[in-house]
Amino acid sequence: QGRMYIFARHICFSCDLLGNTKSIKIAFTEVIDIKKAKTALIIPNAIKILTPSRKFIFTSFIFRDEALKALNSLWCIHMGAMAAQEELE
Repeated sequence: QGRMYIFARHICFSCDLLGNTKSIKIAFTEVIDIKKAKTALIIPNAIKILTPSRKFIFTSFIFRDEALKALNSLWCIHMGAMAAQEELE
């Protein structure tokens, strides 16, 4: 069990399992795709985040759709900013 934190430039996740703390930090600029996922192939409570090198599946969201909306909103902002910067170059 852990917590996801959504910041302007990063998605962070932290959990503590039996005294072993694990943290993940994903920059929005690294994200290729964000989509709904299922736990055990039938429970619709997960989010999948893809980067060029990894696939992350975060599960057990109580408010998955709201979290997905926030993630997609910030990711779209970054995608637009990256596209605009490429046009300037």
